[in-house]
Formats: sequence, C-alpha cells, structure tokens
Amino acid sequence: MALQIPEITESIAALSVTGLTIRDVYDIPIKIDRPTLFPLDDFIAIEELVMDSFGSGDTAEMTFIYRLNYRLCYKPIGTGRNLEVVGDLVEMIAAILDAIIGIVNLTGAVEIAPANNIRMGVVADPAGTSWFGCDFSFRVKEFIH
Repeated sequence: MALQIPEITESIAALSVTGLTIRDVYDIPIKIDRPTLFPLDDFIAIEELVMDSFGSGDTAEMTFIYRLNYRLCYKPIGTGRNLEVVGDLVEMIAAILDAIIGIVNLTGAVEIAPANNIRMGVVADPAGTSWFGCDFSFRVKEFIH
C-alpha cells in the first residue's frame, strides 16, 4: 500500500499547455520568469478516507480523496493593461482546465478534476514577486489496496 502523490504530480507536470510551464513537487521554482503553474506550500488537503473492506494496514482496501493545490503565476504586475491581462488569464485558465479534464495519462489515481472556485487576482511567486494569477485545487481520488 502506497500513495501515488509524486506520480500524480509528475503526470500533471507532463501536461502540455501552450505558453505555460508546469512544475511538480520536485521542481518548485525559486523565482518565476514566465507563466508557471506550481504546487503551493499547503499542497495536500485531505478530504476523505473511506475503508472499502475490513482489515487494517496493508490488508484493508481504501478510497482516499484529497486535493492538490497549485498556483498559476501568469503575468508580473505592471506588464500590460489590466483588461488585456485578465482576458488572456481567462484563456490560460480555460486551457489548464481543459488539460486537467482531458487527462488520459494519469499515473496513480482513479480520477482528477478541478475542485474549487478560481479567484483571479494578485498572487505571489515563491520569491515574493507579485503576479496576476490564481490558485487551483485539483480533487484526486485514489484507490489504495
């Protein structure tokens, strides 16, 4: 029995979204210089663990549901006019959601889907630089046997 969170983040990082760099937990950038989607500090949020069979430890079958939290840094504050940036940001968000919804090569999980409201606005990269962007949560369901 082993959770597949690193494998799932590698599957997400392997997605192709034009104009976007996607990082996994092994490759969180210190400073960002292009549109980037990366795991947040509070990366894993546990939602539910359901025992699907009797037993304990390695003998029990379980369904584990959790969220993986990511941040999109799209454009540094001060680049372009706000209305143009917002329109382009919406297009990027749609492309990310399309990639997640259409994922076909998800290693380690049964399903993945967007999980929260997306609030666009000012976000900080790991170095503290302000960007236009948003935060995402992806809800993952994983069977543990």
